[in-house]
Amino acid sequence: MLPSMFFLVGMLQAGIVEDLKSASNEQAPESDRMAIFEKLTNEATANQKSILAVAKDSKAASNTRWVAIRVLGKAKLSESTKELEALCSDPDSVIRVAAITALSDMNSVSSTEVIASKLKDPALIVRGSAADALAILKDIRTIDDLADALESKDNYYRGQSVWVRVRFVLALGEIGSKIAFPALEKALVDEDPKVVTAALVALRNIVGFDFSEGRSREEHIQAWIRWIPANQ
Repeated sequence: MLPSMFFLVGMLQAGIVEDLKSASNEQAPESDRMAIFEKLTNEATANQKSILAVAKDSKAASNTRWVAIRVLGKAKLSESTKELEALCSDPDSVIRVAAITALSDMNSVSSTEVIASKLKDPALIVRGSAADALAILKDIRTIDDLADALESKDNYYRGQSVWVRVRFVLALGEIGSKIAFPALEKALVDEDPKVVTAALVALRNIVGFDFSEGRSREEHIQAWIRWIPANQ
């Protein structure tokens, strides 16, 4: 009886691995891949252990691990939170991105400290994903982390602002708190015009209006610069 049981478990695990590989096969039609992904997500609670094993398997292909991690997030399996937090430090930047995104899919506010630490990740794509996740989780405790990242020299290349700084500013706006005003006030006079534009968007998100009507871009910026100190 026991050998038969182990055989069935092994077959089940093999089937899940094959589904994960199929869902990550970039040569297959997207509709087929999405159908398998949805199937994996719907059945994830019963198969959590097998999916998690693939997610943590450093010898598995990155794209297969990515799918496994995203399935855990989409299925909102909070029991996997600690494992996903650990994967935020995986050597593979693709896996770090997947884990951060999965935690935001799960609305894991308890993970914001771990995610915020990834604003200092060596890979820009991971820093950007961390900012996007914090924008979704809306934890005001991470505002200082985003403000620090915005000012960090690590987010400049040869003296030039890099794209990820825009994501930091937009995340501040999505969090939606006036606590972000000092950082956004600085962003309004940033040398990077894209950061300035992001600050205008962020401020509108927070307060629900702007001063753009009938004003030039510079007049709009100056109106905010006058308004912010009186309304913090």
